[in-house]
Amino acid sequence: MDGGERARGFAAVVAVAVVFLVAGGLPANGASPEHRLRPLPEPTDPHPDAGNAPWIERLIADPATSSPDLGVLFTAVVSDVELDVLNYRWDFGDGSWNVGRTGAGGGTIVAGHAYMAVGSFRPRLTVSDGFRSTSITITETVVAPALLRARTNLDTHPGSGVPGKILVDGIPRDEWSLSWVKLPPGPHTVSFTDVTNLESPADATVIAESGSVATVEGRYRSMGWLRVTTDPAVPGTISIDGVPRDDWGVWMAMSPGTYVVSFGPVKDYRPPEARTVTVVAETLTAVVGTYVWDGASPGPDPAGYGLLRVTTRLSDGTVGVNTRIGVDGVVRDEWSLSWVKLPPGPHVICFSDVWNLGTPGCLTAMIEAGQTTVLEGAFDVHGWLRVTTDPAVPGTVYVDGVPHNDWGTWESMPPGTYRVSFGTVPGFTTPVPRDMTVAPGELTHVVGRYGREVVTGFDWPVALAAASDGRLFVAERFTGRIRIFQDGAVLPEAFFELPGTATAGEQGLLGLALHPAFPTVPWLYAYHTYRDASAGSTYNRIVRIRATGNVGTSMEIVLAPIPAATYHNGGVIAFGPDGKLYAAIGDAQDSAKAQDLTVLHGKVLRMNDDGSPPPDNPFVGWPLVQPLVYTYGHRNVFGLAFHPVTGRPYVTENGPTDSDEVNLLVAGGNYGWPNVRGIANTPGYIDPIAVYTPVVAPTNLAFLDGDLVFGTWNTAEVRRLLLARPGYDRAIGDDILLTFPEGVLDLEADPGGSVWVSTMSAVSTWPVGP
Repeated sequence: MDGGERARGFAAVVAVAVVFLVAGGLPANGASPEHRLRPLPEPTDPHPDAGNAPWIERLIADPATSSPDLGVLFTAVVSDVELDVLNYRWDFGDGSWNVGRTGAGGGTIVAGHAYMAVGSFRPRLTVSDGFRSTSITITETVVAPALLRARTNLDTHPGSGVPGKILVDGIPRDEWSLSWVKLPPGPHTVSFTDVTNLESPADATVIAESGSVATVEGRYRSMGWLRVTTDPAVPGTISIDGVPRDDWGVWMAMSPGTYVVSFGPVKDYRPPEARTVTVVAETLTAVVGTYVWDGASPGPDPAGYGLLRVTTRLSDGTVGVNTRIGVDGVVRDEWSLSWVKLPPGPHVICFSDVWNLGTPGCLTAMIEAGQTTVLEGAFDVHGWLRVTTDPAVPGTVYVDGVPHNDWGTWESMPPGTYRVSFGTVPGFTTPVPRDMTVAPGELTHVVGRYGREVVTGFDWPVALAAASDGRLFVAERFTGRIRIFQDGAVLPEAFFELPGTATAGEQGLLGLALHPAFPTVPWLYAYHTYRDASAGSTYNRIVRIRATGNVGTSMEIVLAPIPAATYHNGGVIAFGPDGKLYAAIGDAQDSAKAQDLTVLHGKVLRMNDDGSPPPDNPFVGWPLVQPLVYTYGHRNVFGLAFHPVTGRPYVTENGPTDSDEVNLLVAGGNYGWPNVRGIANTPGYIDPIAVYTPVVAPTNLAFLDGDLVFGTWNTAEVRRLLLARPGYDRAIGDDILLTFPEGVLDLEADPGGSVWVSTMSAVSTWPVGP
């Protein structure tokens, strides 16, 4: 048995540990333990074998008390007096570890680790120069997380949320609200970004306690608007409560209240008197300052000011952004500043946040008397990243390793590529990380599909068949039993037990298929290896079992004998949209016969539901050729399914030590084994649409949204193969949808809108979708 044959041959256990390396720090929450070792005496002999062990100056864990899935940052400073390159190993105390090397003489080494359970752990760092080593151990306490819920509302509309971005300890988490996000216990600061025309809430400090919920409410205040114009339009400086704002006029949001509006001097004009005005929430207050020509007023001293003009735009070139523009910490106006007078010298211009836009950094203007300085604030157009969990579960959503929110997140993000990952949820299998690209002005949606473990204790549930009435039929490879999962439980009595099932090597009960009209037509089909005691032989066969309720009451042989061997028995069966039964037959360890049309080795067969050959099969009527043969030149096929749009059959095929294949079947086609494999570009043979080297041992397949998904045994994954439209006959991409702690045996689409996945000991269900 070789590397591509592990799916049916033996059991493997893959231990999964969550370990991540980081280059920078995590936010500190509480005190961090620090351990130091005293330096060793200076060596008398600088040679590396003089017996001087490396020195660990300090080891810090941040935070000292963490929570499951939230991450700890371990930092150590190490050195070596002989300036050796040091090897180091982190043992995190929960069975997880990682290793690395420093530069010459040591340096700072950092590792991040997320513990998955509550408890006290003893992480250990060992550093070696190749001759001697030094170790240090500290204690990391992992307690139940605290929960934080943050909500936004508006004072004038208490039931309405606000699209402000919510930050926890300076890290943007989400917009509008936070849904019970998990946090390490301790103090946390919650703050809120600006929203146009609203007054932002003050920062809030909460003390989050282990196992408890802290709630923060960010109440934004509605502003009104104050519009001030000059008549005639003159460059008078408008001041509000004695603070200069803008020349010519002002139109900006103001908190409700009473203000004094005054007007600066303009040459040859007598300025108007100051006015007291009241701004009301969500209401525009307009003021006109009437200047009177007198031809004598001196106006401001030209030597005492320069002019500043500030404009705003979007990164896509759109002119004008509804931001509040501040000069030296004072909000002057919105959208732009129109030639405002400023004293000579440096001035700092900053911009308020605008929802869905990236705020430019502050600018410095050097104002010179009699000169005009023009600046521009360019706001980046964001896209949106929406992350949801399916089913809706309290998994923490991470973006580039930083936790954002539980359950899901929907927030504006600068354009770029982000790694989205998901936290653990008890009772569910965690989705794999995804790299997602956010484009300006566009929504990127990623779904984290959590699998629910339905039931354990099966004896190798190697094949599944989902009925339209909600029942799931499960084939146990080693026992020959077919069992039923219904209404959340496995029925205590087996549906049927196939007699004489042989189980050596890759033999056993290998395939299941329901009649297309089941349960109206009450046949369940099975492919199994049969030990015929009377004939003293072992072969594979296809049988059908009549279902009476939840019991199989009789059995008929559909096709026998099918060649069998210890390995390469194939065994997957499925009905196509044409109503015909397709069966994948392995080469039974006689590879040359895969090219021999007179035998069934290494073929995909097509038959009527009673096992007879359909008259339109490609080799019907050929002398000596097996009339059931649909395609040939196969090694060992473990996956078979039909595209929902085209109806065409696809198979997954295990290679030897290379070239696992995904093949699109063509009636009468020769797929090359054993003469060629992989992409051979050889006339007479049909190349696969996808090849995997190193081998992954692909198992069964299904289709989700037109793309092909299949299980793997070697890598314990569900992979997605993206197919080119409209023909679905070319692979254009590949990614990993799910990972499991052990190899995937079967994958079946459910008529009710899920996909079933089986491993050696468990059956899980996953929602389907893009």
